[in-house]
Amino acid sequence: MTLMARRQALLRRHLRAVVGVAVVLSGTLFLVVSLSTGGASAGFYLVIGASDARGFEPSGTMTPRGPAEAATNNGYANDLASMLSAKGSSVTLDNIACPGETIQSFVGGGDACTPSTSQLRRAETFLREHAADSGIVTIDVGFNDMRPCLQFARVDEKCVASSVALVKEDLPAALVGLERAGGPQVTFVGITYGDPFLAHYLTPSLGPSNAAATLGAMERLDAALDAVFTAAHMDVAPVESALRVDDTAVTARYDGRPVPVNVAEACKTTWMCRAAPWGPNDHPNNEGYSLIARAIAQVLPPPFS
Repeated sequence: MTLMARRQALLRRHLRAVVGVAVVLSGTLFLVVSLSTGGASAGFYLVIGASDARGFEPSGTMTPRGPAEAATNNGYANDLASMLSAKGSSVTLDNIACPGETIQSFVGGGDACTPSTSQLRRAETFLREHAADSGIVTIDVGFNDMRPCLQFARVDEKCVASSVALVKEDLPAALVGLERAGGPQVTFVGITYGDPFLAHYLTPSLGPSNAAATLGAMERLDAALDAVFTAAHMDVAPVESALRVDDTAVTARYDGRPVPVNVAEACKTTWMCRAAPWGPNDHPNNEGYSLIARAIAQVLPPPFS
């Protein structure tokens, strides 16, 4: 995000905080005191997305498709809720993220969790029911549209272009629907991504050229997501910066060999450089989830900041 865009995002957060106070003042003074002094609850935290948003990690057993995965209590949503609680702004966590969710299943339904409806409709219903409450909504979709393009020896550039186009075509209307359903005290935060496939740098059959290609693809995805979230006047968590995705200086080491900083970070914050039965797996590990939570916390307004 550009410096101007970040300044505009900061202004939007302050405006939302002012609107939230105005709404509370028209209701009860007690709630204002509760929010400002870190009362029992500062509102809700609605988590939208796929397996990263749900908090998946490998479980240490193998399946025919690779390391088995399961939801944990160490995902970034749990970490962020714990961070807020420690600062006196406890939130009620409602995680409706679904593993395997694409932007298309998010909007149109048919995922593995609630095939009779879509995650978008569930989120809109939740927000309408909590229109008078303060809250946080994180939106983490897009990776599963790009993921199939990057898992093989050669990055599929046509697949990459199609995935980026789908983000630009399908996500904006969904964000409009979420904002219309949400009340004036709701903060929406868009999530972008690191590049776990940078770990291909260490694989002799793939190497630096493949890692550079996956990085280029993920940068295109993140740029598209950033543009869509910003156009919808939503804040964007600086996840790429937290995971040092753009630091290509060969000044780090992994397994005794010199590697770019971003490669070392991908190994340190995901399961991609681990051997079976724990890897290779592209989900964040506990450290990765913690860094994502901190990136989200950076853009939250009062009473959550």
